[in-house]
Amino acid sequence: MKPSIAIIAALALLLSGCAAGGAATPQIIYVTPAPTETPYDAPADIAPGPTAPPAVTIPKTFAKLTARDWAKVVKAPDSYIGKGYLVWACIYQFDAATGPEGFGADAWYTKTSAWYNADNATFTGTAAKLADFVEGDMVYMSVVGTGAYSYDTQAGGNTTVPSFFVAKISRKGSC
Repeated sequence: MKPSIAIIAALALLLSGCAAGGAATPQIIYVTPAPTETPYDAPADIAPGPTAPPAVTIPKTFAKLTARDWAKVVKAPDSYIGKGYLVWACIYQFDAATGPEGFGADAWYTKTSAWYNADNATFTGTAAKLADFVEGDMVYMSVVGTGAYSYDTQAGGNTTVPSFFVAKISRKGSC
């Protein structure tokens, strides 16, 4: 068992006064704590995928959006937290980095064959609900807005995208 930093500092202060006959003024000793270790199962170079909020309330209805409505959600996702939407997406990342409960996708308010026009978004759900889906799947979902999600890019930058909780999902082909 390692002694605590406070005990070491107190002993050093006490001993420094005793060595000088007890009449010396106490010395200030600076103790630097040891760096914390990164747990083995959380390597520092791999960021965890998005996680579901602790409590997501599933709405009774999910709105079919227009192009303008979708643009508003993408522009200010924090303004649409808790709202339900019907969304199409092309999953572009669903791997060990995102984990079994989240994926990245190009999402849009309608089905399209031109996914390069869609918006980057992140999605979370239960591992059981998302177990059958992989990169390259085109999906149709009932989702709940959970706000903005920021992450570091492979190019060294940072980006912020809308994030959603998946209430219902079905595969509609490949993209």
